[in-house]
Amino acid sequence: MRRRAEDVLKLAKSGRDFAELAQEYSEDPGSVDQGGYIGMFARGQMVPEFESVAFALERDEVSELVRTQFGYHIIKSLWRHNPTLESNREELEALAADRKLMETVYQKAEEARAAAIEHADLREAVKSLDFIVEIRETGLRQRDETTFDPEVSPEMFDDIFSLMEIGSIGTPVDHAQGVAVPRLSQIELPRPGTFDEFRQQAESDYIETRARELMDAEAQKLSAEGIRLTNLTVAARAQGFSVRTSQDFTLNGMPSTEIGSDQAFNQAVFALETGAVSTPHPVQDNVVVFQVRSRSPFDEAAFEEQRTVLGAQLLENRRDIYFQEYFNSQREEMTRLRKITINQRALEQASLFF
Repeated sequence: MRRRAEDVLKLAKSGRDFAELAQEYSEDPGSVDQGGYIGMFARGQMVPEFESVAFALERDEVSELVRTQFGYHIIKSLWRHNPTLESNREELEALAADRKLMETVYQKAEEARAAAIEHADLREAVKSLDFIVEIRETGLRQRDETTFDPEVSPEMFDDIFSLMEIGSIGTPVDHAQGVAVPRLSQIELPRPGTFDEFRQQAESDYIETRARELMDAEAQKLSAEGIRLTNLTVAARAQGFSVRTSQDFTLNGMPSTEIGSDQAFNQAVFALETGAVSTPHPVQDNVVVFQVRSRSPFDEAAFEEQRTVLGAQLLENRRDIYFQEYFNSQREEMTRLRKITINQRALEQASLFF
């Protein structure tokens, strides 16, 4: 592998088109079709051996061989940006303006909170302020509800249920429209529900259950008749059902948009003999009965042609998974031991790319 990499390096150093060389010789499935282009990246995103060389290159410079846990690499720097105060002035000014705006919003929210504590009537509290405040009533909420409500953010939800007395005021919290100050206006203790409250849901659940039972019964009837006739099309038309033919698909493929990606369905199909009719099989919110019309044999010749590429792709995927797990475990451990501190804001603002 090293000898081959050295030969490619000589070609790259001689002036051969880098993208053409990558398309011809690269074994990286993620970049080979793009002529070896891996996109822009900042410090900390690549393994140290690769990164130290990449960030030392000048524009259009080609590196020597770089050895990492993933193999041998030849790097060409297409573009490099060294951030300065002037180059990031516009972004920094926008960031400072946003931060100042949020500070102002929270300051106003604290003023609104103080006014709400002083005035029992929220309308009077709003009148005492020199800025616009909107009063909204959310209605009752359950502590364990899981439905998403754009009017009540998770932070606001938690703050509401930290309040213990009617009329108590919460702290300013983020929500979809800005910043809110919760006020508890009503408490209702849990109680058993009445049938009238749940009638609509009960009727809907009954109809759905009954429809499923009828659908399963019809599917069983269709399957039995299809197996008896060894012809699903004839059996389906006799019972008034339509028949659809899927596209050719592999074990990991998608038969049709109606079925979608369903590994259990695919396994059931590939376990059935050609010409056989299946028993009912659940798919999403439906039930299907299918018949295998044809099956293509495994193409040994095509597999042999792709063996090297497939092996490289599998190896690369395994390496990626291993490296990510190792990286995450090391980061968690070093963070726990206080050996490192991750500055998330700095990572988000990093602008040194290739």
